[in-house]
Amino acid sequence: MTLSPGQAQALEELNRIEALSDQAIEVLQFIPPSNSNDELIVAISIDYSDLAAENDGFQPHARERFIIFIPSDFPYEIPSVSTRHTRFSGQPHVQYGRRLCLYFSKEAEWNPAEGIAGLLKRLNKWMNGLAAGQLDPRGLPLHPPVTYTSSPENEIFLIQNDVPDFSDLFDIFWAKFKIRSGGLFELEEWVSWSDAVQAGSSKYLYVPVILIDAPFDFEFPKYLAGLGKLFNQVGIGANVFLKFIVCSILSGSATQPAFVILGTAMRGTSGTASRQQHLTIFKLHPRVKDAVRNCLTGRVAAFKRSPTSTTEGLEAATV
Repeated sequence: MTLSPGQAQALEELNRIEALSDQAIEVLQFIPPSNSNDELIVAISIDYSDLAAENDGFQPHARERFIIFIPSDFPYEIPSVSTRHTRFSGQPHVQYGRRLCLYFSKEAEWNPAEGIAGLLKRLNKWMNGLAAGQLDPRGLPLHPPVTYTSSPENEIFLIQNDVPDFSDLFDIFWAKFKIRSGGLFELEEWVSWSDAVQAGSSKYLYVPVILIDAPFDFEFPKYLAGLGKLFNQVGIGANVFLKFIVCSILSGSATQPAFVILGTAMRGTSGTASRQQHLTIFKLHPRVKDAVRNCLTGRVAAFKRSPTSTTEGLEAATV
């Protein structure tokens, strides 16, 4: 398949930069697109032997390899950059463990006139920020963590209330949502964990909320098993996680979806110590919800009377 005019221009620019770089940049391989709408894929290697990590920064290898995906409408459409490895996973602005987020705003910062040279300049700036531990520049808002969805959902949660205060590593509350039409859930209030909830109510949805005074990895997991591992990493035991999930399932009716809300200390301004809670809402897969609910059918009535005591001793039953 022949290259589009923009892709041919990008490859020419890369080859010209390679020739002038004194081996600092090497074009290793390119894979042409298979049809007119596909991307040109180019593997390159860049010399970072003089780049040393500072403070809490990340030490790159002497040479780092990158994969550039060049769209057919280049330079008007921006290329993306990824790695084959996952060494950068967990760093800010790294998605799916490999894809580098080089621009805060592509529309505002990408200049088509700069072409591949502008892309490599931004990549070099990103790598310097990685080594200096300043991918989130001081004085700017921290990039929120990334949560990937496995399927599109129609629910909308409206939360305008500040989260409750807490002083320990974590605390658990209920979020009382008014059920509106069109899949809208509007938060009415945060409720103490020890208070009774109207389980199975047609007017309200009670969602368990765990607020954690610690950060998680930049990329949140898609599945419950991965979320449980993160709980362990910050010192919260599996028993708390299991009770958290079970309460989500028992708090609604058999036909209602089950949700959990996770708060982590990951919002604020880079360069300052103060952190605010970032709220992420997870929806449990219906098969998981139904399977656990069926196992605990005998406890549903008791849960309505005393949610916290009903979940005591559930660890073995739900593993």
